[in-house]
Amino acid sequence: MKHFLELFHLKNLRWELQSILSRFPVSIGLILWACIIFLILLHGSQSSSFMDDLLRINLSVIITFFLSLWVYIFTEWEHYSHFKRNLFQGFSLTFGLLFFLSFSPNISDVENIMKFVISLFGILWFLFFAPYTKRLFKPTGLQNIYYSYFYSISVVFLFSSIFWLITLILGYIWISATIALFDLNYSFTDKLFGDWAIFSLSFAAPLFALTQLPKKETFSKDIFQENVFFSFLIKFVALPFILVYFLILYAYSVKVLLHFGDWPKGEVAWLVIGFSTFGYIIYIFSYIFENKIRVIELFRKYFPFAVIPQTLMLFYAIYLRIAQYDLTSNRYFVVVFGIWLLLISLHMIFSRHRFLAMIPAILTLFTIIISIWPWSVFSLTESRQLARLERNLETAGILTNGTITPLSSYDAIDPELSGDIYSGISYVCGFSDCRTIKELFPLQYQKALADYRKEQETYNYDTEYRQKYPEPNEWQIA
Repeated sequence: MKHFLELFHLKNLRWELQSILSRFPVSIGLILWACIIFLILLHGSQSSSFMDDLLRINLSVIITFFLSLWVYIFTEWEHYSHFKRNLFQGFSLTFGLLFFLSFSPNISDVENIMKFVISLFGILWFLFFAPYTKRLFKPTGLQNIYYSYFYSISVVFLFSSIFWLITLILGYIWISATIALFDLNYSFTDKLFGDWAIFSLSFAAPLFALTQLPKKETFSKDIFQENVFFSFLIKFVALPFILVYFLILYAYSVKVLLHFGDWPKGEVAWLVIGFSTFGYIIYIFSYIFENKIRVIELFRKYFPFAVIPQTLMLFYAIYLRIAQYDLTSNRYFVVVFGIWLLLISLHMIFSRHRFLAMIPAILTLFTIIISIWPWSVFSLTESRQLARLERNLETAGILTNGTITPLSSYDAIDPELSGDIYSGISYVCGFSDCRTIKELFPLQYQKALADYRKEQETYNYDTEYRQKYPEPNEWQIA
């Protein structure tokens, strides 16, 4: 906290800015670029396609920014020269370019959104073990050092969020007070709040975070200093919460086993994932207290064992859904997270070198795998759902040898099968602007498109509008 407050002294602030400019030049350039593009998006009046392109560029810049941090920290640990460290940024910039090119033209596509979220999630976890990437399988003597690094990175994210919130609120207060006191024209000030939100989130907060990132001198040192508030949260808030939750979850598991005919609720899969993940975060943070508090020692000893039966319940629950409705992106994530929980639990139980960095490292590895064709969450789930849709169409007699035969009426097939076909079309259409559906129904799509265009050409908007909304002097006013 002392270092946090000292940052705001003018001399220290200038030194910190010079330090991060020398240490992270590419990252700072990406911050400036992102801030400028967000301002253009807020104030711009260009075509929607151009604005979509700018948004795709900025999403790629955000991904590239966090990847550039990983590259800088990794190369610092490897003691590369300043020139070589900046040269390695070609990797992050190339990745950012390829990421931009992978976007589909429609920025609101589900695939685009999921691609950004998955990539950001994986790269953020990269930061939590960046210096130790090459020593994941040779962690001798690194456990305490890694704990200090993990704790420091977590504090950076926490303090940066607090810094952003404080600057946002204070800025809004300043703007509101200035408008009220000087009676400023609203047309001049209507976007000032948006400008300040962009500045605080995409410029001020990232710059502050860069000043707080651990320096290379600390990567090989155990510099953790116990914080009273942090210790209280771990001992008396987080740990009891996890213990009570697992008691509830195991009570539900007993209920399912006693009534085995009743399927476990689908929500149990995400509950297992969410709270087991939170449990492993506590597992990492509680490492420093293992030899000081008996309860934490027991928790760290038995928690991996407690997770394994719950992951088996997760796999049973998701198997039932996949067997019924095949694989969707939601179920794919459940399977991947379930395997991740199982692997890290087995690692913590059986490995001779139980390295805490393996927890974020395995998660990052899985994130990379599910982003790569043909195992990607987009390609695999879409292809399986499309195959299931084709099978249902063939069962209904709509699709025969690749030829579509429209139904004579909606009642010609079983309602449940009709619902499955409708849900399949809706799901597949959520990817890539219905591209595969257009390929599956080419004649029907072309006919529907021609009918739509013809309707647009013959529709008289002016006449229709006047009939629906007559002039004020024609209204019947009581």
